[in-house]
Amino acid sequence: MLGLKSKAIAERADSADVIAQSVFHRYSLVADAKCFRLSRTAKNQKDFKVSTLSNWRGSEHEFAVLVSPYFQYPKEQSQIYKLALDTNVCLLSWEHISILLENNISETQNLSLESIWDSSKMFARESKVASAKECFIPKVNKIVAKKLGVSIDDFVQKLQQCKVDIVQRGGDEVRYCNDKINDIKKLTRDEAISELIKETKLKEKISVIKSFISSLEVGTNE
Repeated sequence: MLGLKSKAIAERADSADVIAQSVFHRYSLVADAKCFRLSRTAKNQKDFKVSTLSNWRGSEHEFAVLVSPYFQYPKEQSQIYKLALDTNVCLLSWEHISILLENNISETQNLSLESIWDSSKMFARESKVASAKECFIPKVNKIVAKKLGVSIDDFVQKLQQCKVDIVQRGGDEVRYCNDKINDIKKLTRDEAISELIKETKLKEKISVIKSFISSLEVGTNE
């Protein structure tokens, strides 16, 4: 993807999602992907794990990249921006990646994407202490637009189209939820109780607990 040689990490417990290496420019990066439901409530810096991603980079890799939904990054001030500046973690979005791919952007001997991955370091040099928590995603847009060879206005238009698509998907989800609500309202009392028991998976939990207790009773004298 994007001309990088990448692989997904199998041991996901305490590591990044992906390691990627530049074929032409001899650098490597770790990347972590975030995806939040549209119904998700307000997110905080712990949801993004910027500091953790920086630790995963270690001394083996040059860059660390966080990829999250563009329109779910905090719009104004947030601790994640200060952390990204302090640790040089690139904050990118699925929409950025999608637009780059749609325009066939790929590293070559003459084209490097390092300025994107290293963008937080550049922003940190320009940032003042008082503004360290301010959203800098619009600055990332300018760097990505430059790689695309388009004006920032044209790039913003591409982002607006992404927003239209998200709004449409959101509308589909709302209609689905409303249909489910209407279906639930039609249930009889017994049907509603049955559905609630099924939804809470209480019977499955009881089965697991009984199985565990049974295994202990079999080995009582051990």
